[in-house]
Amino acid sequence: MTARRFNAALVLLLLFSGIACLCLPQPSIPTPTPNPYSLAPEQPMNEILLGGVIFYKQVATSGLAWYGDLLLDLPQRVDQYSSEDNDIVRGGIFAIRKVDILNYLGGDPKPVGGHPFVVNAPGLLAKIPDYQGFEAIAVSGEQIYLAIEAGQGSDMQGYLVTGVIDPLAEQITLDTTRLVSLPPQAQVEGMAYEALTIVDDKVLAIYAANGAGLNLSPVAYVFSLELDPLGTIPFPNVEYCITDATPADEQGRFWVLNCYNPATAGLLPRNDPLFEKYGQGATHAQYPQVERLVQLQYTAAGIILVDEPPIQLQLAQESRNWEGIARLDDQGFLLMTDQSPYTMLAFVSKP
Repeated sequence: MTARRFNAALVLLLLFSGIACLCLPQPSIPTPTPNPYSLAPEQPMNEILLGGVIFYKQVATSGLAWYGDLLLDLPQRVDQYSSEDNDIVRGGIFAIRKVDILNYLGGDPKPVGGHPFVVNAPGLLAKIPDYQGFEAIAVSGEQIYLAIEAGQGSDMQGYLVTGVIDPLAEQITLDTTRLVSLPPQAQVEGMAYEALTIVDDKVLAIYAANGAGLNLSPVAYVFSLELDPLGTIPFPNVEYCITDATPADEQGRFWVLNCYNPATAGLLPRNDPLFEKYGQGATHAQYPQVERLVQLQYTAAGIILVDEPPIQLQLAQESRNWEGIARLDDQGFLLMTDQSPYTMLAFVSKP
């Protein structure tokens, strides 16, 4: 056979082989399964430099709330704070002017300071065994609501007290004759009620540990603005720790701080449904801690998770104990840490 005839036969053979292959069933290529921990967007934070009393590292923030145009910073201990020079500063709840925060975010480099509103709480400590300090704050008009933590180890107890703000005297007077007990919902060391929110004319007290492995049926305690008990409503299983909450909007929606510090290993779940559903950010995949904002909604049937991705913060190598959250108009959120790694105020824009 000549070379030309051989080449022609080879072409015909390949052609018919291709046609035959097209007629045979072709193996299906499996579709890749989406990775539930695929990277999700994370929000950077803009630190706001602090000056004055609240700059001191000894001041441990427990919550934030707006009183008009004053941002109230609730320390865990409102009775006494000391600077690095051991100067004693007696005060209570610190008030930071909103205009100073906006000016700093607008480019003014002057550190933001605050002045104290003295807290009058006659006989309060004598009524609370193993008092540990204040943990949450909410404000409605001139009325202020504070959650208190007490107890030792995993035997923790919460309390709720209300009072009145006097803006002229820069004082807060608590009604210590009416102290409402908030029973624990799980045996978790150092955990009680760390978040309060106002919904319409109701005050909601939210427990810190609501993970499925710790708290099978979490609830929020509901009170009138006069602290009359209105029972409980179901609360969703949210892993890790809830440390503060914003007031609810017209739709009953509010945001909570949802964090995990590796030092509190008892709060680490086997899996996190929110990460599985919405994805995990790049730094959250790199570091063990969790720092995010989760949106919830108050309904007649109970509090539910809003079907939107949490706002994940860009993490640093060192874990930050975020303990306070407040909205900043429609721009985003103000967040504040306790003493870890130091007293830090930051702005996080809303995506």
